[in-house]
Amino acid sequence: MIRRPALVAAAPLLALLLAACSGTGTNPTTPSPMASASVPVPNGPADSTGGATTCSAAIAEFEKVINEDVDTGHLVKPVYDKITASLTSPKASCATGKNAQALTQLATIRTRFGYP
Repeated sequence: MIRRPALVAAAPLLALLLAACSGTGTNPTTPSPMASASVPVPNGPADSTGGATTCSAAIAEFEKVINEDVDTGHLVKPVYDKITASLTSPKASCATGKNAQALTQLATIRTRFGYP
C-alpha cells in the first residue's frame, strides 16, 4: 500500500515531468522555413565594388563610391587623396591583364580604408 505523504510529495515532481514532456509539438531539430531561406546580399553600400568580377569594373565602382563619399562629406579630402593615390597599383595590374592581382590589391585597399 502507498503511503499518502509519499504520494503528496511526488505529485509536484510528476506534474513537472509531465509539463516538460508536453512541449509545443514541433521537432526542435527541424529548421524553421526562415532558417533555410537564402537572404540576398545587396550590392552597393554593403559592397564597395558593386559585386564586379573584372578589375576594371571593380575599380570603377570603387572610385564611384569614394567620389560619392567625398562629395557627401562622408570622406575627408586628405583620405580621399590617399585612397586615389593607392589605386595606381591595382590600375597598373589591371591594365597589364592581371585581373586576380588587381582585385586582390583593391581588396587590400578597401580593407585598409574601411570599405566592405
